[in-house]
Amino acid sequence: RLVQSATRASLHTTDYYTRVCQLINWLYFATSYEDINFDHRVWGKFAAFVVHIWSAIGHVDAARIVEPTVGLLVRLGVYHRQRALVEQSEKALRLALTIAEQNYSGDDYRLTKPISALGSLLLMAGRPHEAESLLRRALDIATARLGTDHPSTAVLVNNLAEILKATNRH
Repeated sequence: RLVQSATRASLHTTDYYTRVCQLINWLYFATSYEDINFDHRVWGKFAAFVVHIWSAIGHVDAARIVEPTVGLLVRLGVYHRQRALVEQSEKALRLALTIAEQNYSGDDYRLTKPISALGSLLLMAGRPHEAESLLRRALDIATARLGTDHPSTAVLVNNLAEILKATNRH
């Protein structure tokens, strides 16, 4: 840790920003498993990066790196959700949403990923009313930006239907 602190302190601001960007991009691409939602065999590979992701996220605020930080946090949240680690998942997804909301306009399509991931987590955690408001928000954004016939909009409609079913409002 002493060497890391000394190295960070010796970097100029532009060097620090460049290094943090490189680290976040590397972690993002190193953890890009298409099947993280469905294939538990990739969890071991992803697990090796979790501590590094949280460490890197600590430097992101100082460097103000939005993408791929939001995507990396969503992946981390999904990973934890799939392992039923609700608190860790919620922490990652709420941070992803906070960063996205601070940097994108209220109707930016890029908000839908952290919103819908958090909504899915809350539904799984038995908090359907919180999940519903988030998924309705994501659906409103997707419908406005992509239209009603887009596959991403259809996924959100399906997720909202799951909530309505879970609350006996189908």
